[in-house]
Amino acid sequence: MKNQTFYARAGHGAITVKDVFSETFKKHGAGDGAKLFMAGTPFTTPAEAEMLSSWQKPFVYARVLGVGLMFTLLMYMLVLMGVSVAVPAFLFLGCFVMPLSILMFSWEVNIPRNIPLYTVLFIFLIGGALSLVFTMVLHNVVGLNATVLAGLTEEPGKLFALALFLRKPDKKYILNGMLIGAAVGTGFEAIENAGYAFSAQDPVGSLLMRGFQSLGGHIMWASLYGGALAMVKGEQALHAKHFADLRFLKYFGASVLLHTLWNSGISIVYLPLVGDLWQLILIAVVLWLLFGMLKAGLKQVVAAANAASGAGMPLYEADAVPSKVGGDGGTCLPAYGKTVAMSPQISPQPNSVLVCAEGQFAGMEIALKQGSRLVLGRDPSRANLVLGNSLVSGAHCAVWAEKGTVYVCDLGSTNGTFVDGEKLLPNTPRALLPTSRFWLADMAEIYFAKNS
Repeated sequence: MKNQTFYARAGHGAITVKDVFSETFKKHGAGDGAKLFMAGTPFTTPAEAEMLSSWQKPFVYARVLGVGLMFTLLMYMLVLMGVSVAVPAFLFLGCFVMPLSILMFSWEVNIPRNIPLYTVLFIFLIGGALSLVFTMVLHNVVGLNATVLAGLTEEPGKLFALALFLRKPDKKYILNGMLIGAAVGTGFEAIENAGYAFSAQDPVGSLLMRGFQSLGGHIMWASLYGGALAMVKGEQALHAKHFADLRFLKYFGASVLLHTLWNSGISIVYLPLVGDLWQLILIAVVLWLLFGMLKAGLKQVVAAANAASGAGMPLYEADAVPSKVGGDGGTCLPAYGKTVAMSPQISPQPNSVLVCAEGQFAGMEIALKQGSRLVLGRDPSRANLVLGNSLVSGAHCAVWAEKGTVYVCDLGSTNGTFVDGEKLLPNTPRALLPTSRFWLADMAEIYFAKNS
């Protein structure tokens, strides 16, 4: 499966920024873009069990940003040359390039691919306008005129618009909520940028600064609590009770607070083209919160895909391991003197089951027969579950069941065996809890045990 290691890390909330952006500047064929833009229709939305298999890491957003900046620069050069008709085009592109690039990233990272691009653009246009209308109504009702308190009307205004598009049960993923929130926030941000640019004494400086500050403004705030609302709502239709859930309220409150601090007028030191250092600190805070929400969203879709793909999978039985396992292995592996076939056999009523959550045999369940050991490794002569990962040792680890408890033992592997993030000592058995996950080497092979 493509991005297998990425999903393994995402499933445990262990991804890094590098993991997410690793494909940005790699070469992609025309087919990659075509598959991406076709996604999201009733005919092209993947089933839940298949949504991980063909997803591509984000890369189009960087192309949109690069081309947009190039055309903006071209229009600016024409403006400097005195071509007056280029002024509106320059202002238009300057207002929309950065927000739309951020929105494209949010769309690309929506792994379920259940929201087509034309719907995203519709939310961007209509949601942005509606959020402004709702904000104006709230502003007139509440009567808050101070700029510092703008977050008390603008964030609820965007939330109302966001809720309209998130209300149905099919928008059940955190990544859906983040995308819809980003679309509403992008519409609001672009319109606001245009207003500031047209009224600014230095429209170029205004556009440059507000473009950079889009990384910490309306788009990010709305995406943050959009993800939180989707997390709370799940597969249900949106209900009033979801807005009162503390899991949502803490993120919505954080966004309102960040907005208020943004407008507070606090200043540390002004930095040309990007704004005050205080605003950079607030950008860093919201990006940190958003990355946490993104990790929760990725973990959710990996779990959903694994659960869906595991439904109806056959149970397999592990027989005794080959006698030649290499290394010491004395603590973990009695020599049974029997070489078994590589193809597991169906077991009618296994007691303990090893499940491959991520990796070469993802979705497969292997029944653990009492008194037998299952060896995972790369060498067919020493392992009876043979893995192709080059980081896995020839005889990497052993798994067995004893009186209802499943044990795992590292066999002196080069890159280690880990249980819930803790590296095992070689030849030292570890009992697995019902909630435990163990993985080999780089998290590309992840397993857990259960009793059937």
